[in-house]
Formats: sequence, C-alpha cells, structure tokens
Amino acid sequence: MLRYIEITNIALIDRASIEFGAGLCVLTGETGAGKSIIIDSINAALGAKTQKDLARSGSGGANVTAVFELGESYVKSQLRELLEENGLIEGSAGDGPAPRAEEIILSRDIGPSGRNTSRVNGRLVSSATLRAIGELIVDLHGQHENHSLMKRDRHIEMIDNYCGAGFLALRDEYSELYSRYFRVKRQIADLRRSESERVREIDILTYQLNEIKSVRPQAREDERLIEQIETLANAEKINNALDAAYALLRGGEDGGRDAPSAIGGVGESIRAVSQITAYSNDFAELSARLSEAKFLLEDIAATIRNKREAEDRDPGGLDKLSARLEAIERLKKKYGGTVREIHRFYKQSAERLAVFASLILS
Repeated sequence: MLRYIEITNIALIDRASIEFGAGLCVLTGETGAGKSIIIDSINAALGAKTQKDLARSGSGGANVTAVFELGESYVKSQLRELLEENGLIEGSAGDGPAPRAEEIILSRDIGPSGRNTSRVNGRLVSSATLRAIGELIVDLHGQHENHSLMKRDRHIEMIDNYCGAGFLALRDEYSELYSRYFRVKRQIADLRRSESERVREIDILTYQLNEIKSVRPQAREDERLIEQIETLANAEKINNALDAAYALLRGGEDGGRDAPSAIGGVGESIRAVSQITAYSNDFAELSARLSEAKFLLEDIAATIRNKREAEDRDPGGLDKLSARLEAIERLKKKYGGTVREIHRFYKQSAERLAVFASLILS
C-alpha cells in the first residue's frame, strides 16, 4: 500500500507531500489541478521512463520519494527475493542499515538534463532494478491499460499471495516434498535397473572420477597458467629488460659494468649532503630521505636479481605449464566449460557412484 509520497520540483509543483490512509483513497479536482502530475510522479518513483521536461523549469532538479507498506504475503514473495538479492533489506548482503522489512522506500532524482538517480531504501540502484521492484509493488491502470495481469508468468504468484502467508508456507512445504519424491523415485528406478547396467555405469563413473582426480584442477588455475605461459613465452624480452634495469641500478658497483649506477649516485649524494647536516635540520632531513631512497633502490635491485635468477633456474617451465594447461582444457571439454563446473561434475558423479556402490553391497 502506498502510505506516503513527497514531490519536489515536478512540473508545476514546487513541493508537495501526501499521506494516504487505509482503504480506498480518491484524488479529485478540476482540470489542471495537478492530478496527472501526481500520477506521473508515482510512475517516476516506480522506475518508469520520464520526460526531460518533467523537472520544474529553473529548479536545478526534481525528486520523488514514495513509501510503501508491505502486506503479510510479502514475506515469501518475488519482491522479497528481489530485495534480498540486491541487498536492500535487513539480513541481505548490502552494507549499512536497512529499513524494516514491512516497508520499502523508493526515490528518484531527476536532473535538469533528464539524467536520473534511483534509490531503494536509501541505496543506489540501477533504473532496471527500480523498475523491476516497482512492477512487483504497483499497477497503474488507465484506458486500455492493465500491466501485471497480462503477464502470464505472474498469475500463479498473484493467486498464491492472495491466499495469504499460511498458504505460502504450505506451498513451500509441498514443493520440498515434491522434490524429495522425485529424488526417491529416481533411486527406485536405479534399483530396478539390471545388474550389468549398474556395473557398466560404475565403471564409467570410476573412470571419469579418476581422470579428474589425476589432474586435480584448482579454482582459476587455468587463468593463472595462461598468464604464466604468456610470461615465459616472452622470456627473452623480459630478461633483457631485467638485465638493463639491474645494470642501471647497480652499474659498475657489482653489475659488471663501468657505467655509473643509480645506487652509486645516490650514495655519493648522501656523502655530499652529510657534510652539511650540522648546519640545518633541513639538511639532516634531506640526508635521511636520501638514505631511504638508497635502501629502496637496493631492495628493488635485489628483487630484480632474484626474478632474473628464477627465470634461469627453470628453462623447461614453459613445456610443463603448457602440458598442465592442456590437461585442464581436456577436462573442460568433457566435464564443463570452467574449472568450477568440473568440480560440480566430480561431486555429483561421486555421489551417484556412492549410491550404486551401496546398492551392490545391499
């Protein structure tokens, strides 16, 4: 039920608020009194498309805020599921406090250029999300217009909600029992299959599980392998860059070249500035900063050297990684397009194998 609406800078309305009571509410007035503006404002709060000139001229922007109270059938409705998915009520994934579950606040800011900002319970949402929520809360009926009643996928939900929360609880209980019935029915069908069929399927499941177990793909491992292979495929370019960087940092100091080094240059700067630190705290601070810079450059040089040595230690790494990626890709073609789907297939197959094994033992 629409309980309250506040309208700011919409068309001819500077600011207006309406608090609705229980039951039927009727807005009356002569032509031009603003009845259609109120309907347009409600429409805007529900996520409908708005005209660029809806915001009052010279106002700098408009806002509509509507507060709805939700009935008992809301507890297990599509609306609650949608709000929970988007973190818009208590106990869902959103950050910060949310209004109580019995009410919902829809808000729409309309800029002078026509750009909109939508909020549900004070949280930013997309226009599509606001519109989806609005369609589950309100129907606006005009001539030849009837929204949700024309959507066949909502008919059963409407009838269920009309029956009340008690019926919804029974419906959910029935759905769970119905699912369990089909699981048991499938197990009975498995029991009635011939022994040879069961043994044959056990062999297939065992082979598939062993194939996956022999590779043991880890989550997102294929993505990491692709990145590592790309790095090794460009090893020469990477090594040349690391050698050049290390030589510039260390130079003749211990890099095997007579060229001046960045670390050596910083060291010379430290020695020069240290001669004047007694004259001013500013010079002492400058000397300390130079020392920090030298320490940081030495640490970077050591990291570069370690990475360069690691590249040399595993010359056959590219072949190993490529073979590993190829094994994972074979599993993906057979058992799912992603590593996650492979894991799901493995779990389901292991459960099915356990059922067959128990049938043979019994």
